[in-house]
Amino acid sequence: MVKAFELLTQEAGLPGRGKLLPNRDDPNFKIQHRILEVATKQFVQFGYRKTSISDIADHAGIGKGSLYLHYKSKQELFLSCQLEEQRVLYEQFDQISEMPKKDRLKAYLECTLTFATSAPISKALLTRPKDYAALINEMGVTNIKNLSAAGTDLIVKNIISSANKELSLEDQKSLAVTISLLTSAIGHLPEIIFEMSDVQVKDFVNTLVSLLDHGTRNLKHT
Repeated sequence: MVKAFELLTQEAGLPGRGKLLPNRDDPNFKIQHRILEVATKQFVQFGYRKTSISDIADHAGIGKGSLYLHYKSKQELFLSCQLEEQRVLYEQFDQISEMPKKDRLKAYLECTLTFATSAPISKALLTRPKDYAALINEMGVTNIKNLSAAGTDLIVKNIISSANKELSLEDQKSLAVTISLLTSAIGHLPEIIFEMSDVQVKDFVNTLVSLLDHGTRNLKHT
């Protein structure tokens, strides 16, 4: 079985992608961890386009040139922040893959929807359309499609197929993509939407998971 974290590591090795933090015993770990911590706060507060490498370096207490020794561009730095945010999510995917098959889809839905409503970097990007467009333009549509396709295949093999054996492979992929699009759409929702509706994020996620899980169990091949 392909591991989700292995996929994340492979993504980090692709041109134009970010890079994961080294092991804690690596001499670069402490400074890179500090850079990512500061950069995440800056990107969340000001957005991708308005955040500058100079500001990140100043707040991290290092020179701009020193920062470039670790991250060659703002794009690589932002994507590295995103990779670190996704690390926990992908580790959860691997844990879900070890669960009883009947429980995997519900756990996956709960995991991804919670991530969509709480992950700082991803949410900050999705709620700023111009930033999202700028990053897509820099990375290239083809690269993003390839990354998305690899993630979809992993979710289908490790989670969807075990929960919906009656569906064809094409339909399983469509289900995985639909869930991905839904979680992205939820990621666009500003916090004030939940505040105005008097619905707690946790209750929202639990209700939506129940609806989706019940519905997907009744899906038939068409």
